[in-house]
Amino acid sequence: MHITTQTKYKDFLSMLDTFNTGDEEMQAILDSVKDLPLKDEFNLDFNELLFGQLCQLQSMQTVGDLFIRSFWILLKIEEENLMKEKAADCLRFVWHVKEGLERITKLFEAIRHKPTPEEIQAGIGKMDHGFFGTADWYARRMGITDHEEVFQTNWMRIYQAMKIDHDNNQFQENYRKLMERKAKHK
Repeated sequence: MHITTQTKYKDFLSMLDTFNTGDEEMQAILDSVKDLPLKDEFNLDFNELLFGQLCQLQSMQTVGDLFIRSFWILLKIEEENLMKEKAADCLRFVWHVKEGLERITKLFEAIRHKPTPEEIQAGIGKMDHGFFGTADWYARRMGITDHEEVFQTNWMRIYQAMKIDHDNNQFQENYRKLMERKAKHK
């Protein structure tokens, strides 16, 4: 699939549907535009995303969602107007979104609770409440009564609160184990 500097996004998406593009080819297409400058209107700082926007992005199910819905979620660009844009500019933004989401996902994965065998046996795996569970935890932690307020909060504030709790829990667990070993050696 060949894209020129004049290819419109509408034409690119039509080619995408026609050629049954696989994951590897799609990654190659995105990699081919990653060094292009972001169009000013598409330049977005992922650190400024609201938690609700992040939830919407992370719940996208298809490549089509990434290629169309992400523009609405992040920039409020309607599909009709999006189709008139240059494909290279849009693909550069899609690469930017994909990279930003991967970075944020890694941050949250690093502080995710690793259950003990006993917790697994007790059924902790059945307690995944998704985005609403995170919003509910943050609301209770911060004394917020309206969960919608949490979805309008910068995701980094929520991440930092989770990281603080994770670090404190990790310290408490390490301290408890240290004290148990110390007590055994007396």
